[in-house]
Amino acid sequence: MQIDVDMSFEQYFEACQLFCNKTSGWRRLNYWMLIYGFPVLGAISALLAAQMAIVQHAFMSASVQLLFSVFLFWYRFRYPTRVRKIYDQQAKDLVGVMTLTPQGLRFERTNGTANADYKWAAFDRWIDKPGMFMVLTGPVMFYRIPKDKLTSVEQDEVRGWLSSSKLLS
Repeated sequence: MQIDVDMSFEQYFEACQLFCNKTSGWRRLNYWMLIYGFPVLGAISALLAAQMAIVQHAFMSASVQLLFSVFLFWYRFRYPTRVRKIYDQQAKDLVGVMTLTPQGLRFERTNGTANADYKWAAFDRWIDKPGMFMVLTGPVMFYRIPKDKLTSVEQDEVRGWLSSSKLLS
């Protein structure tokens, strides 16, 4: 079966978040620190800055501490902007034709820069989400197979091919 593939920013953002949560432990730790750890550290830093300014009257140290707190919050909430920048750079490479066969997956970019051929057994794992199948080729790359372009019978067929190759789901 052949399907035309294109990916919106929202789909790319969702896939990136899922990718960060399902790959290596180090990438997962970094993602969780970015999403949850930095805001908590920023709040603690802001409280310490307030304590230093009020109790110790150390306004210079408190201002440095407060700037550090603002940096941690800025870094966390800048994440979607950074992902958008990567998407804008790669958007032309995310459009193409995907061919799914019992042997594997072939992705041909419409801009002609590259083609990718994978056997189902080459994928480290796969994730079945309501809007997509996401197959991970390793700790740094993934392919998104959109379910909206497949019928329910074709989705079951792809699920069967992925399951038969002994992938972790």
